[in-house]
Amino acid sequence: MSVYIAPPFVWVVASVTVGYLAVTGYLMNYLSRAHPDIWTELGSPSIIPTALYAVPTFKLIFGSRHRAIADTKLSSIIWSIRVLMLIALGLIGFGSAFGLF
Repeated sequence: MSVYIAPPFVWVVASVTVGYLAVTGYLMNYLSRAHPDIWTELGSPSIIPTALYAVPTFKLIFGSRHRAIADTKLSSIIWSIRVLMLIALGLIGFGSAFGLF
């Protein structure tokens, strides 16, 4: 009996995805504790996105509002999410271009 082991590329994509979800969950937890006003403005989101708060959360992550808050930890979390999303998009593009999906 042979055992299927996913190619390394799949493991990299899965790792980036899990990392993105973990950091996003941490962001939501951090906002609920350190910045409850922003968390409430976003609709009290959780890690599982819904249409009600996806756009405001996206604006927070890719906008410049976090700079006005002057919280270095929040900025670090947001930049981590941005980097992970760019890596994920790059991997998806690479995988699509070379037929790895």
